Amino acid sequence: MFRRPFYTYTPDITTTPFIDPVEIDTVEKTAGHIANLDLHIDASGRAHVLYLKRPIQHEFMRDKYFPGQPKTRYLEYMVLRDGKVVRHRTLAETSSDAKGVVPTYGRFHAAANGDLYVIVAGIEPTGSGSSAFGNFIGRIGPGADPPALARLEMKHPFRSFFTNTPRGGSQPSDTIDLFGISDDDPKLRYARVRLAGRQ
Repeated sequence: MFRRPFYTYTPDITTTPFIDPVEIDTVEKTAGHIANLDLHIDASGRAHVLYLKRPIQHEFMRDKYFPGQPKTRYLEYMVLRDGKVVRHRTLAETSSDAKGVVPTYGRFHAAANGDLYVIVAGIEPTGSGSSAFGNFIGRIGPGADPPALARLEMKHPFRSFFTNTPRGGSQPSDTIDLFGISDDDPKLRYARVRLAGRQ
């Protein structure tokens, strides 16, 4: 459980000390919860951070200390360069008008041409007050802010998952490998997704 995640780095751990920690976000005032989801370092050395933010974690705490406030959930995206925040966006969130995807999990995917995508697990309104859980994908970058999230049609959508990430030793790719837990836990499932228009 985190309420105040921090970021630090060094260009060379053998010669240079880590910089003073940079506070990414905080939900300290409302005793909320922040879950670190993923980290990506691009070719220019920028750090891309993905995390799930819940300002109020439990209903009983909300009812006692913050009555009337809704329980919300935000999928947050941040870019840091040289230890400074250069971009911060909300990619998906709980919506009062029942539009968009309510996020529950997410990971990055780096394409072969350097484009960065976000893969999201979440709940999508389907009309008449109903909703459906699923997986979604959107490109992060210029002209995609926030990204349009397209549903990945899967019989068993992933609740949590790993991807083939450079941080894990994989090369950037136009094929996305997903491995994780679906609606039939403790089974583990695998899926492969090819980015549209890529060979």
